[in-house]
Amino acid sequence: MSDSDVVEYHHYHPHGVRRVLASGTSAFIGEVDSLTILKYPLKQGGDSTRLELEHKILDIVGHHPHVIAQKGFTEAGLYLERATNGTIFQFLTETKRRDISLQQRIAWCREVAEAIEHVHSKRVIHCDIQPTNILLDQNLHIKLADFQGQYLSENGEVILSGWSGEPCRYFCPREDEFEADLYTDLFAFGSTIYFIMTDHEVFSDIVAGQPGWDEKVKLRFQSSIFPNDAHILAAITQKCWTRQYGSATEVLEDIKAIECARALLLTNPSLPLFCNFYCASRFATQKSLFGCKFSSFNTTIWAEMANSAKRILVSVSSKSPYWSEAWESSLQVIKAALGLLEESKLICSDGNEHAKPRFLVKERWNVRTFIVFDMFYDTYDPNTAHLPSQNNLPVNSVFLGEKISMSVASNLVENEVNRRVQEIHDATGIGSRPPFSVDHMSGNMPCYTNSRTR
Repeated sequence: MSDSDVVEYHHYHPHGVRRVLASGTSAFIGEVDSLTILKYPLKQGGDSTRLELEHKILDIVGHHPHVIAQKGFTEAGLYLERATNGTIFQFLTETKRRDISLQQRIAWCREVAEAIEHVHSKRVIHCDIQPTNILLDQNLHIKLADFQGQYLSENGEVILSGWSGEPCRYFCPREDEFEADLYTDLFAFGSTIYFIMTDHEVFSDIVAGQPGWDEKVKLRFQSSIFPNDAHILAAITQKCWTRQYGSATEVLEDIKAIECARALLLTNPSLPLFCNFYCASRFATQKSLFGCKFSSFNTTIWAEMANSAKRILVSVSSKSPYWSEAWESSLQVIKAALGLLEESKLICSDGNEHAKPRFLVKERWNVRTFIVFDMFYDTYDPNTAHLPSQNNLPVNSVFLGEKISMSVASNLVENEVNRRVQEIHDATGIGSRPPFSVDHMSGNMPCYTNSRTR
């Protein structure tokens, strides 16, 4: 690129703007006050056509709790509601947060789906659904933003168009890159769900900025090669990418079913012990969680949860008949735990080629031995298992003491188990392979000589 091709834009502050918060490809975002921002052209006195179109589309979309609210359009630019926690992309990648529960991530995906459902009901195609256009307010609720897409007539003709398009990791393969419909939005939403659940974008092995990187990403999608990382919404992302949904409402229903089923298990840990899928659905009809009444509970979704990647914590008390076996014959205890989990319907390994448990670690204390293993997690990589992004699995818990119990682990236990697995992979060093043994018995202090981060 020659010097004549380089265009430089310098910060400027229209009247009322305190400072520039961010900039995009066509506009600055300026702080007006704690509740309001101004979106205005990169060049002073520049073209405001796209901002005016965004104003018109937001007028059509109207109010929704998960859509950014507009506050008026003037010669200065477009005034918008301020979302104080920035984009979800920044929130998950730049802050390196490790305390975000699985339930929170699912809730975010549901809120985005609710926004898309509303937008599509107004015959608007967003055309650029991605984490940098999804904001978080002060209460960490979703606000879908950057409405420079298309408004369609009742027969599908384009009435308004902002000529927006998704970046390659969110782009549904098509001949005309400016052609858009509900399927292209849902495809992009699939990649967005993937990011929210995993903390990284699709095809992270392809590094942005390297020669031909964007074409490599596009080629994979064109070849129907999709990420297969394990997460609880993986089946939904696959259906988004393969055009199996006919509307955003269908995606929303599936997300709600998983969210409600997981919440039901968290609040009723004994439920699987006394019912099969049918009576679980009957029990669920008495519950009303997150606006999901479960009048027709989706047992397929429940089965997918039981068959999805998860981490199992087995806690063995010194009063348990399994106490000596827990350390000396851990695989036998794992076998027993699997039988209990199968019986309680917390897992379902029938016909699943990834049903073999992967024994990760056993850790012994004076009165308790903990055993951790993974199920259905086919993308596990010991070379990257020390990274937080590789340890976001849901956790099921088995307690073996004088009494026996099984449950979906609380968010607190889930975070602690995933953190501990990450730490042990880190402490044992490069090239280490599970299962790992950590012995604290009689005050013993484990010693690590090859830690990755020491």
